[in-house]
Order: sequence, then C-alpha cells, then structure tokens
Amino acid sequence: MALILSQLFISLILSLFFSLTLLPHATTSKANSSSEYSITSIFNVTAANHKTSQILSFKPFHNQEEFPQTFSSSSSFKLKLYPAASLYNTHHQHKNYYSLDLNASLNPGITTGTSNFLVQIGVGGPPQKFYMIFDLQTDFTWLQCQPCIKCYDQPDSIFDPSQSSSYTLLSCETKHCNLLPNSSCSDDGYCRYNITYKDGTNTEGVLINETVSFESSGWVDRVSLGCSNKNQGPFVGSDGTFGLGRGSLSFPSRINASSMSYCLVESKDGYSSSTLEFNSPPCSGSVKAKLLQNPKAENLYYVGLKGIKVGGEKIDVPNSTFTIDPYGNGGMIVSSSSLITMLENDTYNVVRDAFVAKTQHLERLKAFLQFDTCYNLSSNNTVELPILEFEVNDGKSWLLPKESYLYAVDKNGTFCFAFAPSKGSFSILGTLQQYGTRVTFDLVNSFVYLHTLCCN
Repeated sequence: MALILSQLFISLILSLFFSLTLLPHATTSKANSSSEYSITSIFNVTAANHKTSQILSFKPFHNQEEFPQTFSSSSSFKLKLYPAASLYNTHHQHKNYYSLDLNASLNPGITTGTSNFLVQIGVGGPPQKFYMIFDLQTDFTWLQCQPCIKCYDQPDSIFDPSQSSSYTLLSCETKHCNLLPNSSCSDDGYCRYNITYKDGTNTEGVLINETVSFESSGWVDRVSLGCSNKNQGPFVGSDGTFGLGRGSLSFPSRINASSMSYCLVESKDGYSSSTLEFNSPPCSGSVKAKLLQNPKAENLYYVGLKGIKVGGEKIDVPNSTFTIDPYGNGGMIVSSSSLITMLENDTYNVVRDAFVAKTQHLERLKAFLQFDTCYNLSSNNTVELPILEFEVNDGKSWLLPKESYLYAVDKNGTFCFAFAPSKGSFSILGTLQQYGTRVTFDLVNSFVYLHTLCCN
C-alpha cells in the first residue's frame, strides 16, 4: 500500500509539471486543422525522463506578488493561473491542494471540483489577496471569512470583513439569495447558505457583495459571493473556490462576461504563464465547435465534437459519445478537475485499441492504477507515436497537444496512455489534454474556440 501511495503521489506531482518534448516529422502552418500534418510524431524519451527528474527535485515557492492599492476598471480582465503545487510553501504545515483522486468520476454539477490550478484575486477595499480554486464545474464563489467557527488551514490570511470598506451583507429577500440552494434568513434578516456537495464537503456562511480585483487589470464592484466561516472538506491549500460554471450564480454571470478564455501552460520551475481572461476575443485561426448545454446539468460546459482520429484514421465511435440526449446522457464535459481525458467506455476501448495497433513497436507493461495501457521506454531515446485529434466541424480538427498522449508514472521510463474510461454515461476533457491550447467560451453565441498556438 505504501508503494502504491508513493507511486500515486509521484504521478500527481508529474501531472502539474509534466512537459514532454516531441519532435514532429513535418511542420504545418495550419496548427488547428487536419488538412496538412504528419500522422505520427517523434517522442523524445530522453528529454521526457530528464524533465521528470527535474520535477521530482522541484522546490516549490509561495508567490508573494502584491496587488496595487488603487485600481482602474476596464472592459476585459486578465489573471494568472498558477499550478497548485507551485504555490505550496514548504514552511507551511498544511497539505498542498494537489491531492486529486484520479479514479474518481465527475458527477456533473454536484461535486466541489478539485483543480490543478489556482487563480489569485483581490477581495475588498483595499484588496486582500487570495488563491482560489479554478473551478469550471461549480457556480458559487466563496472564500473563508473571519470570524471563523470551523476553518481549515489556508496559505493566506483569512478574509477579514472589518478591514474592507466595500463589504456589504445581502438581505435574504434578494434575488441572489433565492438562487442559492438551502439558503435561509439569519435572525437579523441576512442571507445565509449551507451548501453540501455530493462528496460530503460542506461550506456555510453569509452572502455578501464585495469588490473583486484582478491583479493589475481592473476590478468589479458589488460582486455577490460567499463569506464562509464554517467549512468541511478537502479545500486545503486554497483560500476558497472561484466558481466559473455556466449557471446564474457563477462569476462570469455575475460580471455579465461575454466570453471566458483560459490557457493552461507548463513552464520551468513551476512558474506558469497560464492565464484566465474575461471579455477577450478568440484567437484568429481558432477552430470552432458548438458549446452544448445539458438540460440536466446546465452549469457545465460541453464541447460539441464530431469524432476522433488516431494516426489520421477516423475511429468508429458510438453516435451518442458527443451528443446529449434529453435525459442528460452523453457529451464531453470540459473539466478543470480531471487530469486526464475520460471517454465513454465503448469509445475509450476503440480509441485505445487503435492507439495500441499503431504502437506495436513499443514494449508493453502491465497496467498501473487506472491506466490499462503502459509502455517501457527506458531504453529508448525517441519513439514514434500516432497523432491524436478531435474532429470539430467543417472537416477541421483540433490536434491534441503532443505532450498529452503519454503520461509518465515514474522517472524510470514508464509511460501510460493518458486516457481512461469514464465512470458514467459521459466523457470528460481533462486538463492534461488541454495544456498549451487557448480555450475560449463565447458565452453569448454558445461556441468554443480552440487554438494551440495562442497561449503567449
């Protein structure tokens, strides 16, 4: 058991900093289209193992960037996203927020949502800075507040309302209070909430309006969010949850954002150039897919894909894989909590088999945890892998980032196919497969834009 936990710990750390090096056979000016590209790529095993060794010796830091004390508002906002492990201060005694369960299935709309990434915001006037969970699966934004009844250990000082001139309690008669599940009135007429997620985690507090600031790019007044003073759950390592779902309580809805865009990027020493943006246009040359909505989970983002190709060949997958039926089954959820992509069981089997058929030249190993297809690349400097892509529309495809095909589970050259079967009747687009891609949600016209060369 100790060995398994040790291996799992290593794989989780690698998920936050893993950056493989692939040398393509041929280049193309159409990075997001399948019209001109090589159907294989050369995987640099030596470089990948060297990177893994660097990761395992990584010394985390705790970012000390300060917000300016004065702000000017703007029509668009840009924030940095930080890999969770990079913000862990080794002098702190609490655990880091990279303890996600790779074997857990995503329950649409009813889990707290863990994340590989945190976002830094300022709350109050003057702003107090906090690292919040980057969460696409939930709507409600909340942070821990004084006075605490039951608070977990967090990296930063807990929000102190007495130090903010913009702090306002909301009445239980307000529209926002009525939108909250299990809301109630306090004795003095203010809105209280008690939210319990399906995994048993819980947060309680009062609903407030506050000023939320975005590093140096601006601020928004009177944003409704939760001021929690009683919490129970695996929130350790963050100061709260930044709810970015599609529901009416989510942060994008509260600021009337026309678009939301993010890019997850791995970089050396844990410092990330990952960003989260609101009201920014999609990158020129992006491939466009429909942003679908599930009638049974309206707060989730579903990307409307058309098919899958492995090594240039279209794979025959069930028609239900990427469509959503009236009962809420099917479709692919864009996730910030699942590390790897999970495909509906039948779809996963045919995609995996197609990948295996095109990697017969590689030495297979036994399964590792949820990974059923693993390879021994310890004696290889480079190997050839088939290109993987998702079909979008009009014959165009999104070529998955090459570093997302295989996943290193140790530093000895063991790599596994970085996909797994879903535990439910839906698929999940994991963060590993999103690395290096600018994902833009057009919240007005319901489209998703994907671009692999637009993260800087």
